[in-house]
Amino acid sequence: MQSADNKKYMDVAQFYDGLGRPSHFLEKKVTPGGNSLVTLQEYDLVGRAFKKWLPVPTTNYYIDPSNIVTEAASFYTNDSRPYVLTEYETSSLSRVASQYAPGTLWKDHPVRNDYLVNITSAELRCSDYYMNGNILARRGDFVAGQLYVNKVTDEDGNKSFTFTNKDGQMILTRQINGTVPHDTYYVYDNFGNLCYVLPPMIKDNIQASSLDLYAYQYKYDGWNRCIEKKMPGSKNLIKYVYDKADRLIFQQDANQALRNEWRFILYDALGREVIQGLYTSTARPSLDDVVVKAKRVSNSGFSNTGYAIENFNYTPASLISINYYDDYDYLDLAGNTTHKANLKYGFTDGATSTLYDSQYVNIDIPEATARGLLTGTKTFILGTSQTLLSSYYYDVHGNIVQSRSLNHLNGYEKDFFAYTFSGKMLRHLHVHSASGKSTQKEVYTYVYDTKVNDNPERLLKVTYQLNNASLITLSENVYDELGRINRKKIHNSINGSEYKYNIRNWLSAIENTKFAQHLYYNDGNGTRYCYNGNISSMTWKSGDDNVRGYKFAYCLLYTSPSPRDRQKSRMPSSA
Repeated sequence: MQSADNKKYMDVAQFYDGLGRPSHFLEKKVTPGGNSLVTLQEYDLVGRAFKKWLPVPTTNYYIDPSNIVTEAASFYTNDSRPYVLTEYETSSLSRVASQYAPGTLWKDHPVRNDYLVNITSAELRCSDYYMNGNILARRGDFVAGQLYVNKVTDEDGNKSFTFTNKDGQMILTRQINGTVPHDTYYVYDNFGNLCYVLPPMIKDNIQASSLDLYAYQYKYDGWNRCIEKKMPGSKNLIKYVYDKADRLIFQQDANQALRNEWRFILYDALGREVIQGLYTSTARPSLDDVVVKAKRVSNSGFSNTGYAIENFNYTPASLISINYYDDYDYLDLAGNTTHKANLKYGFTDGATSTLYDSQYVNIDIPEATARGLLTGTKTFILGTSQTLLSSYYYDVHGNIVQSRSLNHLNGYEKDFFAYTFSGKMLRHLHVHSASGKSTQKEVYTYVYDTKVNDNPERLLKVTYQLNNASLITLSENVYDELGRINRKKIHNSINGSEYKYNIRNWLSAIENTKFAQHLYYNDGNGTRYCYNGNISSMTWKSGDDNVRGYKFAYCLLYTSPSPRDRQKSRMPSSA
């Protein structure tokens, strides 16, 4: 439902075959042209999902499955494979063996799954690491047949292996670069806690110097809570301290350790974060036997925060932030009353209740109006005595309708919002003021499609107005029959771009009168065609300049591409 009067909604229909299986799914009149979109699911002879056809526009409420097949091939530029094809292994487990992406170009490039067990061969061997108390040790390799191995070969033939033990814990991930394996091991203690992550550079060398340089290390207390973490190459530990309720109270990273500094987080009775700050100490705080709890009070409370803290006997060096919930009484705290007039709810600065949404008020229990919501924050600017206080007001659906806050220029930031029935932004007024400066007002308006029935609420236009200046159209979108952006105009339609996609919905081109860019995956003049989503080459052309481009080459470990053979001269249009 997308309107309170029930006139805007999404109408969908699920059809079933004679065996009660979902057959085809129809979204009625959902396309920009007013057509419906239908998708078809086919099954193999033993009832497993076999072919899932890509969505097809149709004017009919019901369309026969055979007609969906015909229309799909026609709609997708006469491609004979506009479907996802799933093949299963020949066993009663019905595990997926291969999955073919849509498109004729992918018919010989599936993602393959092989279900194996570990053996002693190079690709399927696995070192047996274990925790001997608090010490990492290795006892050779796992005995053959002790681990499950899932081998995945992607569309470009890149192989990866995942080794899992009988408890379901991932022990090893192995990627193959040519013939060279790159192994990442995961080591657990007897309670199932992850104690070590050993990257490929370890190479079975678990001497202390190697672990300090490359390994991720974790340490736990008697309640299986992580209390220390060491990152590769770091000399200092990341430390964590919990209270008796298992909530993280203190933490210290490697840089803070150099300053003997701890960051603390305090919570209320509902476990909501209320105070953050910094504490200085050379000793590790201890809270194992107490529950730290914050409670709102009417006076200044703990460090003038408006909270009283139970079982927290540490004096903060400084505060970072304070959160307030459930009501707006914090505006009456000492230091906040000066700003109350500008932070309380109301329509000001040209905002009216006809243009912007109003705050929800519980008539029967007014004090429960904002119950459970974040109503205010106070942020401390480190190194100064300045604080930034903010207040938030909500509608009946929990959307923020007004937010008001101090800024660092001794002024205020005020925001007013209006939403559609489904919660999409409809209008936004931002008012900025600063001491000694004129007030600035910005209005953003969002326009969605206006179909009465079956309305997907696609964003059509965004406009902007500064003070009393002329209205500017920031962007204007046109969609194709599949709901993808087809054209986008910017800045009062001075310039617009067209977007093109391949059968897998990968962006293939952006074109306008000033600039054109084309992305090539399994076509063009790339060093190697890519079927797994990597870009093999790209070209661009600016104005009347020559066509330029890049060819990309990838290592087989999915690291970032490295531009190769950068073309400074004109490239063929099919590059």
